[in-house]
This record gives sequence, C-alpha cells and structure tokens, in this order.
Amino acid sequence: MIKLLWEKLGIGEALRSIGKHNQKGWPGSYEQALLAMTANRLCEPESKLGVWIDGYQKYIFPPVITLKLDYMYESMDYFYDHAKEV
Repeated sequence: MIKLLWEKLGIGEALRSIGKHNQKGWPGSYEQALLAMTANRLCEPESKLGVWIDGYQKYIFPPVITLKLDYMYESMDYFYDHAKEV
C-alpha cells in the first residue's frame, strides 16, 4: 500500500528521473532504502539502522533484506542534495 502511495505521489518517478540525469547515477537500491525508511516513519519510527536490522520483519518489506546499511545513509545524502527536485 505504501508503494502505491509512493508511486501515486510521483516520488519514485521523480527519484528515478533525477538518477537518469545525474552523472553520479542513482542506484535502485537508494530508492528502496528511501521507501523503506518512509514506510518506517509512517508506521513506527526508528533509526536507519533499526529499519535495516528489523524493518523488514515488522513491515514485511522484502527489498530491505537485500539492502546494504550504507545505502540507508547514502540515499538520505543523495535525497538531501536533490530534495527541491523531488
């Protein structure tokens, strides 16, 4: 349900569009990390580490299982740098 809202609001599309036009690129894992952290904030806020450790167990959010912890932090930096575009 959160993924549907994410796409309906255009957040995923905006992030992917920024990634296409950015020289550094936009790993798809960054979008997954941001989506997982957003879902977490809506349900039961935890730290980035908390989402990475057990977020997928609480929210049954499979992409978190494959994410590296670094993606949680890097994706927030990337988002911050492009927040106005989103």
